[in-house]
Amino acid sequence: MNGKTLVVVQCWAGDIARVNTALEQYVHHGLPVLLLSPEDSQACIEHPLIICRSAGPNAYNDETSVHRYLAQLRALVEYDYDWFLLNESDSFCLSSQLPDFIYEDEEVVWSNYAIPRGWMELNHEPDVEAAMVVHDTAMQAPWFLSHRALERMVSIDEAAWDDCPSYARFIDWWFHTATHRAGLRHEDYGKYGTTWPIVGLWGAACVRPDILGGAIMIHAVKDHEALGAVLEAYSESR
Repeated sequence: MNGKTLVVVQCWAGDIARVNTALEQYVHHGLPVLLLSPEDSQACIEHPLIICRSAGPNAYNDETSVHRYLAQLRALVEYDYDWFLLNESDSFCLSSQLPDFIYEDEEVVWSNYAIPRGWMELNHEPDVEAAMVVHDTAMQAPWFLSHRALERMVSIDEAAWDDCPSYARFIDWWFHTATHRAGLRHEDYGKYGTTWPIVGLWGAACVRPDILGGAIMIHAVKDHEALGAVLEAYSESR
């Protein structure tokens, strides 16, 4: 590992079972793990590698979620680590060794890219083509970034949300706009990542070719059945 890295898992009290199920995927790096939950829905697991902290109100989207995301990202700035692997409760890195290439440039923010066209159409965006020019990519977990990049993105504050349409008040979109506003660059994990609603065996089957092809940065594993199949595919890929 290059420099000091903190593994972060954003979750709420209702995610505890899911986090426990995938706990090995967070602690197998041998790095400190910060379980970061809302103040009004605290989550904590007793483990020698795990630190528990709460910040911000509990909300998944809308303006309240904006305040939670910013409060939690500001909390991360206080930690004396050079790098952050930032997960949601349904994302993780399958490999215990984080890839070297994500440490090469402090100005780059890494993520799984998702093309938001379908989401725009679902939410009746009046001009999808024009919106795609501004929001061509949603950046999904796990995110990886330097402390320096995080500081610059947090300094943008709520301005990055102003660039997001009302239906896109999610951290996936905030990362995209905040990265640009902060003068940073963002990159996709490429073949080393995959993002899909991985629910049950069907969801795991959808990402199985990606995992066999080298994907280790995984989003979004929703249940025990899906996790088992994902881990089986990873074992076969090695």
